[in-house]
Amino acid sequence: MGPADQAPRLAERPIDFSLVLTRLPAQDESRDSLPGPGNVTASGDLSAQTEGAHDAQPTVEPPWTPEWSRGVMVAAVSAPVASRRLDQRTLVRKVSRQEVLRSVPWQRRPSTRLGVQLLLDHSAGMAPFQDDRRWLCGLMASVAGRDRVSVLRFTGSPLRGVMRTGSAVLETHRAPAPGTPAVLVSDLGHARPPFTGSATARLDEWLTFIDGLLHGGCPPVCLTPFPVAAYPSSVTERIALIPFDRRISLRHAQEATRKIHRLLEERR
Repeated sequence: MGPADQAPRLAERPIDFSLVLTRLPAQDESRDSLPGPGNVTASGDLSAQTEGAHDAQPTVEPPWTPEWSRGVMVAAVSAPVASRRLDQRTLVRKVSRQEVLRSVPWQRRPSTRLGVQLLLDHSAGMAPFQDDRRWLCGLMASVAGRDRVSVLRFTGSPLRGVMRTGSAVLETHRAPAPGTPAVLVSDLGHARPPFTGSATARLDEWLTFIDGLLHGGCPPVCLTPFPVAAYPSSVTERIALIPFDRRISLRHAQEATRKIHRLLEERR
């Protein structure tokens, strides 16, 4: 069992669930809003964004270690885009099979230039992780650039409606443009606090939402307080899970997201 599949951070802190909803998602938005833009080039080149350090000051121990945090977030928010370098391996394979070349096969590289849709879960199960959520928002801004992150909030699941920054109006969720990562900060309904009933979205609702993202060509990623092993295969096969775990490595994040990008390629 790998490090990312061991005990969740949930066990490391006390949990106090409230049975009364005292604040709507929109009322928390000022604290979850992304800070100033990070260092990002006009082209969204990945190499230019991995320089420098994350400046957000966490009030608790961050979910990832400083040496891995930026790299893990880069893996979460990046999408493969065509470069200007010829993919010789693909070219040779097509020529050897006498296939028709309908387009030039360019090599693909990870980039954040497509932007990212950030979906923040304000359900009761995520209440103990508010500090982690704020820290992750700041880290994402420094990696992807504030102007490239679209922030939405929801309770239950995004299928029940989302709220934009600066608005208390509940809107129907719309998937971002094809290829744009949709990054959730959520437990995907795993915690299920007592007495929340239907307020906590069930597995089938989450699978419907994730399948909608995949159908739209958007790679789904979830930053979760629980280990990968806590989720059934029906979830892990559809979405890249990156746990809140200081033992998480860049390799795990890259492999998790690469698997989803391959899945999207196969569906084309």
